Amino acid sequence: MTAPEVLIVGLDSMPPAIAFDTCAAIMPNLTRLRADGASGPLRSTDPPVTCPAWISMTTGRPPGELGIYGFRRRQTGTYAMSLVSAADITHPRIWDLADAAQKRSVVVSVPLTWPPVAGPRTALTSCFLTPSDRAAFTAGCADATELRTLFGPYIPDVEDFRGADVHATIDRCAALTKQHGAIFRHLIARHRPHFAMMVDLGPDRFHHACLRHVMATHPDFAPDHRALDYYRLLDNELGATLALAGPDTTVMVVSDHGVKPLYGAVCINELLLREGLLVLRDGPPPVPAPLSALNVNWDRTVAFGEGGYHGRIFLNRTGRDPGGIVTPDRAPALIDQLRRLLTALTGPDGHPMHNVVFEPSEKYGDTYAGMPPDLTVYFDNLNRRSAGTVGHGTIFLPCNDTGTDHANHDFDGIFALLGPGVQRGERRASILDIFATALHRLGIAAPAGTSGQVL
Repeated sequence: MTAPEVLIVGLDSMPPAIAFDTCAAIMPNLTRLRADGASGPLRSTDPPVTCPAWISMTTGRPPGELGIYGFRRRQTGTYAMSLVSAADITHPRIWDLADAAQKRSVVVSVPLTWPPVAGPRTALTSCFLTPSDRAAFTAGCADATELRTLFGPYIPDVEDFRGADVHATIDRCAALTKQHGAIFRHLIARHRPHFAMMVDLGPDRFHHACLRHVMATHPDFAPDHRALDYYRLLDNELGATLALAGPDTTVMVVSDHGVKPLYGAVCINELLLREGLLVLRDGPPPVPAPLSALNVNWDRTVAFGEGGYHGRIFLNRTGRDPGGIVTPDRAPALIDQLRRLLTALTGPDGHPMHNVVFEPSEKYGDTYAGMPPDLTVYFDNLNRRSAGTVGHGTIFLPCNDTGTDHANHDFDGIFALLGPGVQRGERRASILDIFATALHRLGIAAPAGTSGQVL
């Protein structure tokens, strides 16, 4: 078969500390790739979250231009949030540009590719947002019936990865990793693409369930050799895929962001309730509940928050929100008040938290799309996540409010690059550089307005 010109393997949520240090000896294929080529930390987006990060990598545009700031987005004219999807991406991705240039592509499980849409020269299987194994999961020239016959029901995601049975989660992560790798290699052999990209979501789910079993700096570190076996599987799958590369293939192993130990959560709406900035008509619920399930007094509420790996705070603005009371002239003073509150917030031990707080213009410039939060917060420099539920009776939780979780996202993922013209050695790179490098190697001009340096 003809080898791809560009081959990208994405390992979601893979930090340098694990891939390059702790597990270097048990991931020989990745280590050899690093020794022969270029590698180092890959800086993620602001925020360092799966959806904006992978979309930025594959479109060459930052979150502010994409209008995507997390897993969910505000619905215009309501207080509701909805999951982002492929329908929210208005800029062409690498495989779209390749298709327009008469080049073939294979794309497996790259966020966000649900609902699946692709050109005639692209064989695509959709991402973790695919609602079930019975849903349509292919587009372009990929044959769903053939894939189901060869590889069984499609596994879009790892079920119950925040459950209590860690070893069951490891088994489910392994099943996803093996199936997606096998599908990827089959489609490459079948369609002989110029461009091929797969994202394995297994490492992300694995780290949320098992980081304390593999990262020695975790406060609850408890070594588990069964957990380390998962990295051996990842590397074996990587080796099998790299075998499809030729001497002229540009190979990239990349991650959208890293991970770090999770020290707990900050209940962002509990904090706003305490400060009188958020008001409930019926008071706090007897058991924790999301804000969307509560009777909010929008006539008196000036700010409300969303949970997630980072905190998001929205002012209740006139002209934007259905019950908005914050006029444009009041907004700057409220933003300053919230910034002071969040910056001065101390942790449960009374020590400073080193929260990072910013407005959209501070990260995305004067022009940005969609509806970004009025303030974004990285609690304790991302050592703590944001909990949006109300009814805990406290601002601080020792864990995630949505299930067992040992990890939060961090800025540095990984990249390892090998191919013609690549200078060997360690360096830092930006997630946007992957887009620029892939297009350069494919001989496709980058669209106007895209970013990134050719590595």
